[in-house]
Amino acid sequence: TSYVFFFDADLLAKSKKINLQITNASIEKVLEACFREQGLEYAIVGNIIVVKKKQAAPVPVIAPIVETPPAVRFYFGTAFYQKAGRSGGSCAGLFCQSV
Repeated sequence: TSYVFFFDADLLAKSKKINLQITNASIEKVLEACFREQGLEYAIVGNIIVVKKKQAAPVPVIAPIVETPPAVRFYFGTAFYQKAGRSGGSCAGLFCQSV
């Protein structure tokens, strides 16, 4: 063939030896059969076949769903009330919560 291979010799030395019997197949099919369970991948660039270690697929990171608590507002001061004809009383330390 007119293809040239570019690879790391140490990487291929660590791979498993295989036996293939393939006829009338494209170069892509042959390479897929060669590297199927080797942890290797290839790329064909023109007439150069680059062999490299297969990169693990990135695992998508999903951010946890965090519910935002309702806003809380504190009002400090004195509250006056009117009860049964009486007015002018106070409640110190009263606070209100907005929801």
